[in-house]
Amino acid sequence: QHFKYSKNNKDGINFTSIFRLLKDKTNVIWIGTAFGLGKLDRGQKKFYSIKSDFNENENSISSIYIDQVGNLWIGTDGGGIMKYNSNTAYHFTTKDGLNSDLIFCTAKDNFGNMWFGTYGGGITKFDGNNFENYTIEQGLINNFVRSIMVDKQQNIWIGTEEGVSKFDGKYFFNFTKKDGLCHNNILSILEDKHQNIWFGTFG
Repeated sequence: QHFKYSKNNKDGINFTSIFRLLKDKTNVIWIGTAFGLGKLDRGQKKFYSIKSDFNENENSISSIYIDQVGNLWIGTDGGGIMKYNSNTAYHFTTKDGLNSDLIFCTAKDNFGNMWFGTYGGGITKFDGNNFENYTIEQGLINNFVRSIMVDKQQNIWIGTEEGVSKFDGKYFFNFTKKDGLCHNNILSILEDKHQNIWFGTFG
């Protein structure tokens, strides 16, 4: 099946550039585009553009994450982050405590904290009420974060443009090519069933 953009099709994809795709438990496909958030109803084969104050700014969607209770966390390239479900939408920016409005990646730990990786502002922890920011001043290897992952031991792994940081909640442990990485620009991180940590790099 092939879905493509058509400016004359109101039920179609709202833009040609698609940056993120994610399927939820109800089989809905969420679509992050250069001009906001959309979703695909696979039963009706129909696309919907999500209308909100968040989307009216036409921010490019740079990350999509679904937590255990079904909330959608939508990171943007300049518009902060939105927590979205079928009933409500909450929009968070630097005015609320984020260190940057450029959100590239999202993760959640077993303690209920959300972790946001920003481009230029390090990482931010959100406990549901308060934001706490971590940058190179606290020990993070680099403030330009491209990927973030919580392992089974609840360590936070942060991939940046200058290497990897592991944060145990108190201290940062940093790794670069000097420690064995094949490249310092880390785009993706994965933990396998044997608790090995895998890094995808740019180059």
